[in-house]
Amino acid sequence: MQHKGEPPIGTRSYDRIMNGIFIFIIIVAIVLAIVGGLVKAVNFLLWVGIILAILALIGWLLRSLSGRNR
Repeated sequence: MQHKGEPPIGTRSYDRIMNGIFIFIIIVAIVLAIVGGLVKAVNFLLWVGIILAILALIGWLLRSLSGRNR
């Protein structure tokens, strides 16, 4: 059933509208996939940074407790 003001199905204007919507959905899907991947990568790097900071702190404490300058 067609509503008033809608282009008829199978016409060029209807096809252009549907192609535009389809391209928009593809672009949104690609952006969301990239952002999701970036979030995972940043989360992983954040944990790596935290672990390295803890190891550096332990190394600094061991060096300062042993009394060595270098």
